[in-house]
Amino acid sequence: MKTLDLWTVIDYLPTRLPFSTDKIESALNVVLAKDSENEYFSFYKAQDLALSNGVVIESIDLRIKKEQPHPGFLVIQLAGACVPRAEVLRRYEGLDITDHPRGRSLDEQTSYSRREVWGKLSFGFAERSPDCLRSVVFSPD
Repeated sequence: MKTLDLWTVIDYLPTRLPFSTDKIESALNVVLAKDSENEYFSFYKAQDLALSNGVVIESIDLRIKKEQPHPGFLVIQLAGACVPRAEVLRRYEGLDITDHPRGRSLDEQTSYSRREVWGKLSFGFAERSPDCLRSVVFSPD
C-alpha cells in the first residue's frame, strides 16, 4: 500500500463525512479503539500512522455524538518531520487566527482556521515549536 502524504489526508478526510469509525479506519488504514465515553459522546483513538516525508500522525481522536444525526469531530496530532507554518499558510489561503496560547503551557497552540463547505478546518501550532504544524482539526457543521 502506498504511503499517504499529509495533504492528501487533509483533503480526503472531509469526503468521508459524516465521520464514523468505519469510514476513518478505512480512509487511514488504522484501527480505532474506544477510549472513553460520556453522556454525550463516544471517544475513539488510534496512534502512530507514518505518512510520507517523515511526518507521523501521532494520534487520531474521533468524537461521535451519541444522539444522531451528528457529523462527528476529528483531531489529528502530528509528530516527526516539521511541517512549516509557511507551507500550511501557502496551501490553505484565507486562514485566520482563531485561538492563541494563554501562557499556561508550551503545548498550547495558536490555531489558524478557515470555513470550508463542510465546516471549519483548523491548523494548530504549539508554543513548544511554533513554526511546526502540531494538529489538524476537522469540525463539521
